[in-house]
Amino acid sequence: MTSVGKALVTYLITQPGACDTADAIVQWWFETEYYVSPTELQKTLDRLVEDGLVEASTAADGRIRYRRRAELGALRAYLESA
Repeated sequence: MTSVGKALVTYLITQPGACDTADAIVQWWFETEYYVSPTELQKTLDRLVEDGLVEASTAADGRIRYRRRAELGALRAYLESA
């Protein structure tokens, strides 16, 4: 697991209703002093989707939004596996 993955999963545990585009995630989900490159974020989001922890859905405007898919226990297990 990367530090970006850990940060994303931690955010989703504390903000279970969060749902944003990759651009908004970079801007709002990370602390201002923590830089995340868009490429690294996208790779991490793709992996979390593949692992079933995050869901990607295409909105009416055509942009992909990401949100929590997994139950709390699965998210915590992901963090503990690091």
